[in-house]
Amino acid sequence: FKLTEAKELRPGDPEIESFIAKVRADSVVFDVRTNPPGAAATVLARDDEDREVPVQDRDLGRTPVTARRLKPGSYVVSLELDGYAPLRVPLVLAAGTLDVVAASVDLLERDKVPEGMLVVPSGEFTIGGAGIYALPATRRTLPTFFIDSGEVTCEQYATFLVETQRKPPDGWQDATPPKGEAKLPV
Repeated sequence: FKLTEAKELRPGDPEIESFIAKVRADSVVFDVRTNPPGAAATVLARDDEDREVPVQDRDLGRTPVTARRLKPGSYVVSLELDGYAPLRVPLVLAAGTLDVVAASVDLLERDKVPEGMLVVPSGEFTIGGAGIYALPATRRTLPTFFIDSGEVTCEQYATFLVETQRKPPDGWQDATPPKGEAKLPV
């Protein structure tokens, strides 16, 4: 029996409305699914300074993880399965959410991820909506992509320029970074 069904059966009932408000304020239900299933899932909270902090019962078991509850906030779910690249999935649980927040990701075989790269799973995100000159908040969807696990140095960028026959940035001599900057990030 779901809270939404109770609300539909007894619309306007103050006891049901009060209970739903309390549930919304205290916790949010979430699911995490992977393809293939069976990944070990753990969760960490992100604090106001974007640091990862432990949560009680951080071990979620193996996917699929269903009908789990956490306080509203920002979290990272780590997923690991033998033979597949580890994956970290952001999970934002907004206060007042009555629907189940679901994360569903495809795991990539470890040998399909280039060395030194991390997988960023496909999904929706919000762009804009913050700051005085920001564009209105808009939901966008990105496909899965790879990102370097560390900063790209000028030396690595120079190799990329040569291999792709691209034009170097201003201040560079051909595909050579300025003296003393080879090991610095681009």
